[in-house]
Amino acid sequence: MRNKGWGTRSLRGIGEIELKRAVARKEISFSSRATHFEHWVKFCDYCKSKGIGRLENITSESLIDYGRTLAEQSQQKQLSVAYAQNCVSSVNTIMRLIIGTQWKRISPTKDCGIGHRSFVRTTPPRTDKLIWEAIAALWNRPREKALVWLCFAFGLRSKEASLLNIRQAIKEAEKEQQITVIKGTKGGRKRIVRITNANQIEALKFALSSIENSDLCLVPKHKTYKQWREGDMRHAREIVKTVAQTTGLQALRAAYACNRYQALSSFEAPVIKGKRNAPKLLDISTRQEITEELGHSRLSVTNAYLGSSK
Repeated sequence: MRNKGWGTRSLRGIGEIELKRAVARKEISFSSRATHFEHWVKFCDYCKSKGIGRLENITSESLIDYGRTLAEQSQQKQLSVAYAQNCVSSVNTIMRLIIGTQWKRISPTKDCGIGHRSFVRTTPPRTDKLIWEAIAALWNRPREKALVWLCFAFGLRSKEASLLNIRQAIKEAEKEQQITVIKGTKGGRKRIVRITNANQIEALKFALSSIENSDLCLVPKHKTYKQWREGDMRHAREIVKTVAQTTGLQALRAAYACNRYQALSSFEAPVIKGKRNAPKLLDISTRQEITEELGHSRLSVTNAYLGSSK
């Protein structure tokens, strides 16, 4: 493999430069750059330990060998499967930036033997009490408070809650007892979430009170979604992580799913009880309803929120 004119520049430096160029071309975000670079440095350290110091000496076999060491570490519980897979994926990304399509992508699972991620939640989401404390902690940042409240009340993704047309949603909720989620959905698939409790109406009303008359959604007109995501949303996420002692806004969907599971089946979610207590057919029908409400296409995805159905 040719070194693309990099000469004797360090592997670490080459990766850093290419990532900065990718950000400038708006191919990746600043946060993605930081994550990729962290993983790239780890790979560079491995290469150094193997006597690989120049770009042209990196081959597919180099990454495969590296991936297999990560596979062993994940099997020994020294790092998570997800982290090991992401490390390999980042190297693939940077090598493609450096040498283009000449680089053949290495599969973390098939080529390196890194186990598949487990999507079965085993840790219950934090209690509603802690989530309400997180919402209350944002009393002086109304748009952020509205974001967290909408995610929790409707099980929305953070992007869906951010871009929800609040005025339209309130009208629909009061007239049809449902809201239609259109913007920010996975794959552009719109979906309907039914109004099942008064808290949802209160969340919508508060969201409306948090925005200006000229705004349709939580993202102010003078900001781009990227600015909102990297500013207000990031702050809200940190508050939720700190106060509710959870992983962030995604955990609010898990909390919503668990609450809906109990409301629909009269049984607590398996992740809370430690096992499935609902009859199998009831468990399946409940998961089907929640899957639709959360905007997923596969029933098995609810394992990430509710725990195993076995």
